[in-house]
Amino acid sequence: MIHALPASLLLLVHLTATACGILVIRKYRWDWPVPAAMLGGLALVGLTAFSFAAGDPPPGHLFADFRIAYYLAGQAVLQHNDALRALVDRGVFGFVNLPIVAYLFAPLGMLPLHIAMVLFTGIGLGLAATAWWLLVRLADLHGRERWLLLFLFAMNGPLLYSVKEGNTSHWILFALALALALLQSGRRFAAGVVMGVATVLKLPLALFGLYFALRRDWRATLGLAGVCATTVALSVIVFGWDFVVHWYDVCVRQFSSQWLAAFNVQSLQSFMLRWDIAPERLLDWTAAPPTPVRSIALYIAVVLVYCSAMWSGFLASFRAIGPARTTLEFLLVVALALLTSPISWSHYYAWLLLPAAFFLGSRSPFADAPAARVIGWAAILLTTPLVRSLDFTDPTFMAVYVDFGASYLLFGGVLWFGLIAWSLATPTLRKPYLQVPAAAQGDESTA
Repeated sequence: MIHALPASLLLLVHLTATACGILVIRKYRWDWPVPAAMLGGLALVGLTAFSFAAGDPPPGHLFADFRIAYYLAGQAVLQHNDALRALVDRGVFGFVNLPIVAYLFAPLGMLPLHIAMVLFTGIGLGLAATAWWLLVRLADLHGRERWLLLFLFAMNGPLLYSVKEGNTSHWILFALALALALLQSGRRFAAGVVMGVATVLKLPLALFGLYFALRRDWRATLGLAGVCATTVALSVIVFGWDFVVHWYDVCVRQFSSQWLAAFNVQSLQSFMLRWDIAPERLLDWTAAPPTPVRSIALYIAVVLVYCSAMWSGFLASFRAIGPARTTLEFLLVVALALLTSPISWSHYYAWLLLPAAFFLGSRSPFADAPAARVIGWAAILLTTPLVRSLDFTDPTFMAVYVDFGASYLLFGGVLWFGLIAWSLATPTLRKPYLQVPAAAQGDESTA
């Protein structure tokens, strides 16, 4: 039985299968009689089944987030505000979105649980598949490139974790791909609206509001701010000011001064909090205040990350405006949101399939250097493994795992951030990227 295997062995098997699959697809002879799509499809079915079975989430139950948060919130909002408030009071084990968002799940709350889970999962998988299709078009992937991206989707541990937990992070992957497509086509207000909806569901993406404002892209800024302001206003009107303030204190504000050390939180804060803690804390989702030294270390790290991002953006401003720069800046903000948010759950790292898609393309916007290829592949491998908590009998191995090994997704995010920032700052691309449509040129010049 797969579930009887040690977590470390499952992780090794999954990573090995991923590496072998990448090599096979990259070396596959496309003139063989068996159609590539058929061969790839059969392999994907088997590998996805294994990955899904092996990735049983440690918190215990299939679709746990949907069961304890979204589904109950959909039921509670149809009953009384006190029922929803009780869910908010549970913190990370309850409903953490703005109160008005619970109405989004009200139709599911009226259905039997098993039917609601099937419908919710089907919608999520459909959106993930659409995200793949959008990224194939955006990154201009052909032949083996698109099948390689599909393989990475099927093997992506954070994406599988999001599906198994019954979360919405893979929904947001679709929203990010759609927003980037809208930006590239010059429909900036619509892109802002999409990012506003994404921000309402996942607060770290509010960073895009700052990005749009700094770019003086007022249409995108208005779209994002309008959605967020409307959502907050509706929450206040329907649930009252005190309820919204209580939600903010429980689900947002406390994490600015208290951090989580659990293994499936992949933020800079959690990485620093995991230094020199007992292994049992990896399965503890109780927020704890950091020491002054760790607070200072975090401050320095965040300042360095943002300064690096600003510097690369400044150097990019001397380059011609076009899709390559827009794409890289968009990807940089995604990486920034993951690295600097007080809480970046493991399933958020499914969003790094976006840079992976552009990295795979023959006309990639990433830097043209052998080192860039090594960094990109290392980032892909670090952000692909299953989301598992490991347990070693050797105290030394366990200490190294707690301090560093548990943060492998974060390290992959750091590599993506560095590669994106480097590519923004460098004056050359691997190959000429897409031509800038005339409409987009005019739109960029007035942003």
